[in-house]
Amino acid sequence: MAMSLVPLDETPARGVEVVVRAANAMRALILTVMLLLSSAFAGCINTPQRIDEGGVSVQEPGDEMVEDGLNNTSTQGPNPTPEPEPEEESETDWSKECLSDHSGLAMHIHPRIVIQIEDDSYTVGANTGIDTEICPDGAMHIVHTHDDSGKLHVETPEPTNITLDVFFEIWGVAFNETRIANYFVNDTHELVMKVDGTMSDEWRSHIFSDGETILIHYRERE
Repeated sequence: MAMSLVPLDETPARGVEVVVRAANAMRALILTVMLLLSSAFAGCINTPQRIDEGGVSVQEPGDEMVEDGLNNTSTQGPNPTPEPEPEEESETDWSKECLSDHSGLAMHIHPRIVIQIEDDSYTVGANTGIDTEICPDGAMHIVHTHDDSGKLHVETPEPTNITLDVFFEIWGVAFNETRIANYFVNDTHELVMKVDGTMSDEWRSHIFSDGETILIHYRERE
């Protein structure tokens, strides 16, 4: 019977080839597993797309979700430190300002005021606005009298406009376009105000000027 002859050294060679192939297959398997694990890990740490990049919103670290009152949420960073609001300059209440004497004045004028109720004239008393509860010990308000002639002394330490309402606040008598003291405008009586004979509707906001005469007249309607 014919038989094929095999060299004596062929069998060991085949054994080595099998081992090498198995090692290569194992390395390929390990490499594949490592690639799969690397891809999966990278997918876990990738930053999601922003809303303007693909329809997905992303919250940056440190951002806080804030309800906007309409069942919607938005992100906002740490609250910024608010800037201080500028302080509003308060207006001087001239009715509460006092003078100790007549020195160092920026303005010193003398308007005259006449109060008339129907046919009777009323005077402003002497020393009105001097030595009061607000300005005691002989001090003077910036609008005051020294006699009962109706002459007002308007004196200020700085240039400014002083209005009629300052004097009435100092005098303590109610006055506006509807009343003078306890005399009210009604169906039968009216209140008129004239400055140097000309009708005026400035009332309490009238600014004093030197030498003028202010007439406030409560009278029957014409």
